[in-house]
Amino acid sequence: MKTICITSSKGGAGKTTATCELAAALKVLGKKVLVIDMDQRRGATKHMGLNLTEEQRRENGISTIYDVLVGEGSIDMAILPLDSFDMIVGDKRMEKPERTFNDPDDPYLLEKFKEAMDECGLKYDYMFIDHGPQNDITTEMSYISSDDIYISTFRDMENLDDAEEVTKEIIKKRHQRNNQVKGELKGFILGRYERGAVADVAEARLKNEIIPLYMEESDEEIPIYKIRKAADFEKAQIFTQPVTYSKKSSAAARDVYEIAEHIINTSK
Repeated sequence: MKTICITSSKGGAGKTTATCELAAALKVLGKKVLVIDMDQRRGATKHMGLNLTEEQRRENGISTIYDVLVGEGSIDMAILPLDSFDMIVGDKRMEKPERTFNDPDDPYLLEKFKEAMDECGLKYDYMFIDHGPQNDITTEMSYISSDDIYISTFRDMENLDDAEEVTKEIIKKRHQRNNQVKGELKGFILGRYERGAVADVAEARLKNEIIPLYMEESDEEIPIYKIRKAADFEKAQIFTQPVTYSKKSSAAARDVYEIAEHIINTSK
């Protein structure tokens, strides 16, 4: 199983949309996919129309990722099979994770979760982790358990600044003495893309300033994927169905499928 984290350190950078769309695209392409919502805002959970109350979850026997990580819920009761992919929903109790996850071994909880999945015979081709914008232990868990990391950004200066800081943070974590983060930066996802001078400047900054920061870490070319701006993505959140599942032939979906096919080809 390949574990993928689409990351940024600020809200509204498109990582939840990219996560859900890519997960759905891979499912359509015949892969078995699990999405885990580690975000205290429960972005992916809401995106898929699963923002249930605690009472509703209890009545239906549904565990959250918080329940699983603290040992209060089983993995099989947490995995929800959806049309577009399988999912473990988020939990607002992740809002102040340092109050709960303060043991020295807690950064490895998602790694232990993956081991437990194997022991239970739960097999997936890909697992996506959607973490929150804060740089806390849930982000650390996400990085440690990931094989591939993609940075989601938009073309404006604020988001590009964030992409640069996230790149530096990944490099820093890969060089820490305990060498916890072994996942590779595999690409940048430039969302809401529209051709023009602003997009050209953004792409040039990624190519000439941000990507070179990481080149000492890898000999592989780091691609920039463009997902064009499309109203379909906003509609997908309203109808709780990814574009790559509900409108497979749309221009917006084709951009995402290009990334999905790259992920499959590089996983062989």
